[in-house]
Amino acid sequence: MPSHPIAITRTIYDPALKDFVFDSPEGRAMPNIRQWIDKQNPVIYWYILRVDNPSELLLDQWAVELYNHQALNITDAYIDGIDRRFELKKRERDPWSDKYVLSIPKQLGIPIVGSGTRRIFFKVDVNCREGLMHEYGISGKFIAQGVEAIDVREKMFRYSCKVGEFRQIFDNNPDEASIYAERRLSFRYSSKSVQVFTNSFRMIHDLYKYCHSGPIGKDDLLYKLNSLYSNFEKVPEIADKRINPLLNEGIKVLTILDEGNMSEFKSRYLRLCDSLVEQLHIEVLGANLKDNKVSPPPVTPSPSPENQKTGSMKEDSKAENGKRECPLCMNLIDSSNRSLLCGKCGAQFCQICESWFREKRKRGEKPLCENCFTAEKEILRKQMEEKRKLSNSIGMKFVKIPVGDFMMGSKEYNDEQPVRKVTIKTSFLLSKYPVTQKQWKAVMGNNPSHFRCDNNPVEMVSWEDAQEFIKKLNQMEGANEYRLPSEAEWEYACRAGTATKYYFGDDESKLGDYAWYSGNSGGKTHPVGEKNGNPWGIHDMHGNVWEWVQDKYHGNYEGAPSDESAWEGGSSSNRFKRGGSWFSVAGYCRSAYRSYLAPGSRLDYLGFRLLRKL
Repeated sequence: MPSHPIAITRTIYDPALKDFVFDSPEGRAMPNIRQWIDKQNPVIYWYILRVDNPSELLLDQWAVELYNHQALNITDAYIDGIDRRFELKKRERDPWSDKYVLSIPKQLGIPIVGSGTRRIFFKVDVNCREGLMHEYGISGKFIAQGVEAIDVREKMFRYSCKVGEFRQIFDNNPDEASIYAERRLSFRYSSKSVQVFTNSFRMIHDLYKYCHSGPIGKDDLLYKLNSLYSNFEKVPEIADKRINPLLNEGIKVLTILDEGNMSEFKSRYLRLCDSLVEQLHIEVLGANLKDNKVSPPPVTPSPSPENQKTGSMKEDSKAENGKRECPLCMNLIDSSNRSLLCGKCGAQFCQICESWFREKRKRGEKPLCENCFTAEKEILRKQMEEKRKLSNSIGMKFVKIPVGDFMMGSKEYNDEQPVRKVTIKTSFLLSKYPVTQKQWKAVMGNNPSHFRCDNNPVEMVSWEDAQEFIKKLNQMEGANEYRLPSEAEWEYACRAGTATKYYFGDDESKLGDYAWYSGNSGGKTHPVGEKNGNPWGIHDMHGNVWEWVQDKYHGNYEGAPSDESAWEGGSSSNRFKRGGSWFSVAGYCRSAYRSYLAPGSRLDYLGFRLLRKL
């Protein structure tokens, strides 16, 4: 199995310090990580992995194994940019440690694209006696299909039981938890507000037990949620940020739910009850965890030769009274010095490759060795450039399409054959929705559409009209970045890693959840994005309007390009359109279905979407 130049960075977020252990480069390389933790839960420990894939290889099926002491629990995982929680599979590794596995199969459509990055956040918890502190390490493996497994080096950190103190008290006795919370909240809110807030603890505790006890009745659950909401409405200064929106959403969903569907709602109301307890934890523990005077773990790298600029950090060196020992001159360095700069010999600690170096750095530069600083700077530049291109001046949104290969065509019709492997060699951006009437007007100054609505796809536009739109948009933005996708690019993006008739599967009866077609459209177009998107987050690839692509008409795929290139040769002047429309039967909306028209054709079911070059 081939090796792969994947880089793994790992760090711990310590809520007692309100900072990352070792002042991790995550905070510098991706500032949003702090906002993400603040929004999700800033009062628990998080283990964070960043996976950098510097090659062009698409890692579309991958997993993370984590190994840790049995006292440590890794409960949930989150992936940046993915709005869902992932449960980890727990297995015993040996009599003293457990293995937790996060598996991301290809079908989920969460690849690590070439020249891309994924960050994975793991919730960390431990059951420990009050007031104790424990030192733990988390190690593991990163596994991806087709490449050699990569060891994730152990990350040591010190767990403060003060962090989990409130949750343990609440689970055992909500009345004691109320007293605990009053002491912590009294300096932030009025005594009346605090009393109203803490009076709800018993209600939430009972609700939590009710949710986890067995079958749930809709009316009972609705009554309990409404009672809580009525109480928390009295203290908006405490509850409006996190707790009331959570309750309000749960009540809305439950109100429209049939009693017979409660079993389907089970996972959601269990999550709701768990989240309520978590939000109490965040509110109560969010104040001044630093006041508990929890010290950071001592961390120092192994010695390296005096004349060497860098050396690997494999073992923690000795620490004394919160100080770290410089391995080059044995000077003790104050642990509060985040850049780990030795004032005696000038040695510095690189947070990415975890080595010591003596290179000078300019004021304001990151405390990284020259190689890491240059590489990190280039990664940041690429990320910022890609982020800039995910939207444009007329409000279009784009989705990054990774490199990869797929089987193009099908055996349903002769013009979809032969089915062949096509390789997409270059990543690109594709508009998330078809071009809307509002966007067309912003560029062209008119609206040719039959079904008038700003957010509906523009129609009554020919292939030639689309080319004129592209020309003017490129001029407006001072770049030559926009064009129509080729047939291969369109089908690859539509399938989004699937090999079925539609990007949601083969069951035609489900098409109405994903497309506006003859069976549900009412004889007209509809606003873009109303139906479910495909696994890569692109909408309206099935139905609503046919979409022009770049290619000229050819009767089948004999002699077609094996890459993403548009097929321009041949004697015909006709151009292909893809995806079906509001007027189409279900079979015409398939991912592989092809149709064509003269390039000057204007019809009320013809539109297009744009490709933007990276």
